[in-house]
Amino acid sequence: MSDFKKYIQIPESSIAQEPCLVRDKCKILCLNKSNGHIEHNIFSDILSFFNEGDILVLNNSKVIKARLSAYKKESGGKLEVFLLRTNNSVNNQWFILIKGRGVKKGTKIIINHLTEKNKEMEIIIVDNFENGMFLAEFPITFNVLEDIQNYGYVPLPPYIKRTARLEDEENYQTVFAKKMGSVASPTASLHFTKDLLQAISNKGVIIKYVTLHVGYGTFSMVKNPDTHIMHEEFFEVPAELESVIKNAKSNNKKIWAVGTTVVRTLESAFDDNQHLTKLSGLSNLFIRPGYNFKVVDTMVTNFHHPETSLIYLVSAFAGSDNIINAYHSAINQNYRFLSYGDAMLIF
Repeated sequence: MSDFKKYIQIPESSIAQEPCLVRDKCKILCLNKSNGHIEHNIFSDILSFFNEGDILVLNNSKVIKARLSAYKKESGGKLEVFLLRTNNSVNNQWFILIKGRGVKKGTKIIINHLTEKNKEMEIIIVDNFENGMFLAEFPITFNVLEDIQNYGYVPLPPYIKRTARLEDEENYQTVFAKKMGSVASPTASLHFTKDLLQAISNKGVIIKYVTLHVGYGTFSMVKNPDTHIMHEEFFEVPAELESVIKNAKSNNKKIWAVGTTVVRTLESAFDDNQHLTKLSGLSNLFIRPGYNFKVVDTMVTNFHHPETSLIYLVSAFAGSDNIINAYHSAINQNYRFLSYGDAMLIF
């Protein structure tokens, strides 16, 4: 399967513009990947699918306010700056996107403070690239991950056709978000509440956390899967996860991955024998049909745009025909799609 958009057309009206009022009361489509059977439930019903000793792995990355209002220092021309990821070799440099004209190497840009005009911040463009990306240098005393919260807005995805509101600061963040760095939310995790996680733990499920800082490239379209180059995203895995996963596998327990970010993290960090070969690094793993999964047994995910790498990943896990049928069923059942939408369980 190389062109999912031929088989899946998501109605514009089905793309969620608002989150579910109660996180774990959204719909969840439960897909048995071995026989293609589909059930429709409420997300909190996921509790019944867990068994004692299963491992639930979540992504604890925290979304930063990556969308910034700005202007060119020299001309005053208005700009919008979008943070992508840090330059690992230079602490105060970030790769960014810019909406606006006339920006080049050497351009000085003023970032507006959210509330205090006298706290505006100056950055300088130190490089630009053919793909439209820029490299910007922030003041050496400025802690981008922490201090940007006073300058930026919640980076809602481009298909949410409204400006971010105050309540999005909570709604677009998981209840267990901890480590700053994502510029898009690990949205499959948005459906979990603290009470649901406690109920899962009370059932004897072991809950573990990894980190993958979600990049803007998660929204990139796949034009040709044979030549597609995945964006890089930083991940981190705790060392003790190796023994936890090995023990679960030896006792025929399931490894649950919440979201494509967790799937990519685990599949990037472990080898075929469940040895943890990388505690941290950059992942550009493109998972598509034909991929042999090394760690993950069960996946919780959202419904994805049929032209992104995410649908290739879930199709590799569940089978392309199963995913196409599941999406058709979800459309017929009036599911809500994409980041603020409903969920899917693949088991």
